[in-house]
Amino acid sequence: MPELQYFAIVRNDPFCKVVHSILTSNPTEEDSREPEEVFEGIPMLKKFLFAMIGLSLLTVVIGACSIKDTGGAPTGPVVKMGPSTFLQAKIDVTKGQTLTLQNPSSQSHVISNGTWAGATPKAGAEPNAPKAQNVSVQVGGSMELGPFTTAGTYEYFCTIHGGMNLTVTVK
Repeated sequence: MPELQYFAIVRNDPFCKVVHSILTSNPTEEDSREPEEVFEGIPMLKKFLFAMIGLSLLTVVIGACSIKDTGGAPTGPVVKMGPSTFLQAKIDVTKGQTLTLQNPSSQSHVISNGTWAGATPKAGAEPNAPKAQNVSVQVGGSMELGPFTTAGTYEYFCTIHGGMNLTVTVK
């Protein structure tokens, strides 16, 4: 008997009538009405559905357009590293600036003061050079050199990749 009561309540809802007819494959006499009559409650459901989709899209758009915090962005010159080279092997900086080395490559690097002389690494820092002693720069990472307080030429190299030298000229 509870099934009959439930069915009587459900039969009054146009959407449920359609669902019932599909599930039972046994159309009722009311299902033979024109589609406009059977679906008279559906336009409100469509409006609600479109409103929910619209709000979802709006949420995605607002989230995608959020303001980025650039507080950690480099303010001075930047040199990027490739898999086995500095993409810019020489750079000029102004006295007082800090140089950022970025590693967007697929290889990690270890940076030190010095240079490669052919196949031989020559570690050593020039006087007043900002120190870098075996600083690991992971894939997607970065490091800062400086500030460069004294004019001159300073050499840095990757201890892993032979020939990967960087010359910094401070003016």
